[in-house]
Amino acid sequence: MIATLRQLYEVVRPSGRRQLVGALSVVVLQALLQTLAVFSLAPFLSAAANIALFRASAPGRLFERVFGNGTDQRLLLAAALTSAVLLIGGNAFSLVAEVARSRYAQAVGRRLRSEMLRALLQRKYSYFLGINTSLLTKHLIEDVSSVALQVLMPVLDIISRILLVIFLVATVVWFEPLVVIGGGLVVALYYLLVMRPIRRSAGRASGVIKDEVRRLYFEVQQLLGGIKPIFATDQRSYFIRRVEKASQELTREVGLLPVYISVPRVGLEMVMFGSMIGWVVALVLTGNDLAGAVPRIGLIAVVAYRLMPSIQLIFANMGAVTAAQQSLEEVIGLMREQAAYSSGAAAEEAVPLAWQREIRLDGVTFRYPGADAPALDGVSLAIARGSRVAFVGPTGSGKSTLIDLLLGLHTPTGGAVLVDDRSLLPVDLPSWRRTVGYVPQDLFLLDGTIAENIAFGHEAAHIDRARVLKVARIAQAEFIASRSDLGIDSLVGERGVKLSGGQRQRLALARALYPGPTVLVMDEATSALDPVTERKVVDALRRGDGADVTVITVAHRISTIRDYDVIHYLEHGRVLFSGRYDDLVASQEAFRAFVAGSH
Repeated sequence: MIATLRQLYEVVRPSGRRQLVGALSVVVLQALLQTLAVFSLAPFLSAAANIALFRASAPGRLFERVFGNGTDQRLLLAAALTSAVLLIGGNAFSLVAEVARSRYAQAVGRRLRSEMLRALLQRKYSYFLGINTSLLTKHLIEDVSSVALQVLMPVLDIISRILLVIFLVATVVWFEPLVVIGGGLVVALYYLLVMRPIRRSAGRASGVIKDEVRRLYFEVQQLLGGIKPIFATDQRSYFIRRVEKASQELTREVGLLPVYISVPRVGLEMVMFGSMIGWVVALVLTGNDLAGAVPRIGLIAVVAYRLMPSIQLIFANMGAVTAAQQSLEEVIGLMREQAAYSSGAAAEEAVPLAWQREIRLDGVTFRYPGADAPALDGVSLAIARGSRVAFVGPTGSGKSTLIDLLLGLHTPTGGAVLVDDRSLLPVDLPSWRRTVGYVPQDLFLLDGTIAENIAFGHEAAHIDRARVLKVARIAQAEFIASRSDLGIDSLVGERGVKLSGGQRQRLALARALYPGPTVLVMDEATSALDPVTERKVVDALRRGDGADVTVITVAHRISTIRDYDVIHYLEHGRVLFSGRYDDLVASQEAFRAFVAGSH
């Protein structure tokens, strides 16, 4: 439990020590008021049992000074009202404390999710190539909620109830030390014989749940992400079996969680009530006057009544926290690995990077982690501002890796990427990316409107609709205006399923042009277009917003780059030769073969 508290403190500390101190102060005050409310019954029970004896006692004399030396009925009524007010006030504050603890836990969860998301988006692009996104989804949604609601909330409740138990027991020791000692021994034995085995089982279950939840998220995402080929090949039964297999062990372990939570409560109830009965029987057998012991018995009964649910919930919450330990460990693990993957680029708004002359690769080498050979090997070239440059070559030659380096998604393992003789440092990347319009090979569309997809990253109220229509025309997205059901406010569906491949590609091109970039990077961006539309897109880029834009293309069709300023031919991560199309056709056999094979 101490290790859990340390981990939990690591999670809640960024939310502010003042907020944590405030939450703990409410917990302490709640325990004090509850204790005061319980022991306010002692004067009332004493007065009800023997008013004369109560008058002679210290509490009775205090009541007479406060309320005046009146009749027995008046003194009894004063004791009763005092007890009632304190009981009502203590319980009312407990409700306030519950709300305060809940709000604090929710605030921690909200802050934690936001900070984790911000930290993830500051990581290197290579990090996301090596992790399944279903796990990140689980961490951000399920694990953060579990930490707030199933770890932090129960821990605060445990602290509150432990304090209440300590205060109640410390006060009862004054009246009945032997009863407290005996009860403490009984509870200690119960913990050793019952609770410790249950906590070990709950800890083992937490580890199994951690692994199986990861597996289940993975399998469900695999199914939903590949829904089209699954339906097209009718492999539904296969994927259903995979999900069912993943959930089988998880269901078994989760089904046992109520046992780990309920057994402590039920067992403790029997132990405490049995101890109370045993104490009363012992009083009778030892010849004590039960009539005179009624106030003591009543007070101990009330204390036991308040202690029992508190101790039950302490044990139950400890079991619940142990069962939810896996979520806390997942969150802590994600937080602690941040330094190893951070790109150093803050996920904040940035202004475009101003540049005038050229983008240059100076001996750039890049090797993927664990790869036998570099994806790029000593590439040096310059891209002049306003020029149109294409990269061609066979599959696996390093074209897309080179594009990722130009976008700042990877950091060279050797050499440097420079803009106007200035190396692109992590701190410059947000500004550089605001300078670049990017049309990826694998298109991503929001499940939103056409306007929201083109004005990517802009709130709906701030979208420049005239600008949307302008860049749509340049991208040859004439379908927006020609079909009433596809106006700029119409929905494209999840992953753009309501659009054809060509329409999605033109939408992605319009998105890249919307911010007015000075560099346009296209990674086989026209592969889904017919040749006529492809030529129109290229011509529109030269006439429209693309007239002053530096265009960098990974070409799928050689016909679209015939009039480019420079074509770089890559093989095995190296630039073998560069030049204009006609010159390369005339001088390079390898290029002629590549052109012939691309038709």
